[in-house]
Amino acid sequence: MTENIFREAKELLNTKPPEMTYEEVLMLKAAMIP
Repeated sequence: MTENIFREAKELLNTKPPEMTYEEVLMLKAAMIP
């Protein structure tokens, strides 16, 4: 994993629905990687 993905995940965390966990955001992010 790159720092860029973590940075994007952090940005996603800031805008995520409150019921989502950090792990769910990371899994979503990982699913977006081609």
